[in-house]
Amino acid sequence: MNSIMVTWINDGIGVLEGAVNIGIVNQEQSSFLIDTGIDNSAINKVMKGINFDINGALITHHHADHMGGCNKLETLGINKLYGPATELELMTNPYLEPFTMFGGSHPPKKLRNRHLEAKPSNQIKSASENIFGTHIDCPGHSPGHTAYLVNDILYSGDAAFTAETIGKYKLLFAVNPKQAAESLQFLEELNFSVMIPGHGSISKDKKSALDVIKVTKEHFIETRLRILSLIKRKIPYSKFIPSAMKELGLDVIVSERGVTQYFLYQVPLSGYLSNLIDDKLLNLEIINHELTIVVN
Repeated sequence: MNSIMVTWINDGIGVLEGAVNIGIVNQEQSSFLIDTGIDNSAINKVMKGINFDINGALITHHHADHMGGCNKLETLGINKLYGPATELELMTNPYLEPFTMFGGSHPPKKLRNRHLEAKPSNQIKSASENIFGTHIDCPGHSPGHTAYLVNDILYSGDAAFTAETIGKYKLLFAVNPKQAAESLQFLEELNFSVMIPGHGSISKDKKSALDVIKVTKEHFIETRLRILSLIKRKIPYSKFIPSAMKELGLDVIVSERGVTQYFLYQVPLSGYLSNLIDDKLLNLEIINHELTIVVN
């Protein structure tokens, strides 16, 4: 008996649940995936769980755990792959992810792991050209993060997270947290009946989906306020990340998970700082020859 089980939401639309949920759509004219998991093993599981051919895939964003299986699809001759237009370069050249995380310098091998640097996708094209589903722009988690609406099923990618996931990691990844919160407002207004997130449990009705969206939005708002309150009057820029990690209880998680987790936290913390500077609540100044964050 096949142990790989696909959860079918309705006729021909489902998901293979796992560390990363992979959407599976089997329509009369085409069958495609939404996201591909972190590597070849995710695609192998999909192929074992279905009895029809896959024609292509839609990718919500460039992070390795969502596009890592694209390379495997390409080796199978499946090249109708589509992702956010603004992130195509990051998908064809995944080296750019650890490169940017390491401050625009060549990253050490320790950061060039499968969690940060996927195998490249050489065939991926802009989602605006796709023949599958409806793409919904919801940037913030990544620069061009895109959700997909297939009939009334919303594949939300990493736009929204359950309270359980937030409790586990304490800080959600977002390159632009303010933009991520604003995108949630747009998702709330969409007409859909079921939401399948990139991670965590399926929201099987609109009410439970709105609850997840609300929890995510509250996380962004609360975290912004906590970071702002951390800076009483001024703080050296060099002390901002370690101080913020301690304030949010992230230092313990980093100690357990290691260097990669440190950088996965540094990015959103820098994003909050950038938002607060752009909103003129904070500023950057040179004080006594040191880059310093000051309260306006």
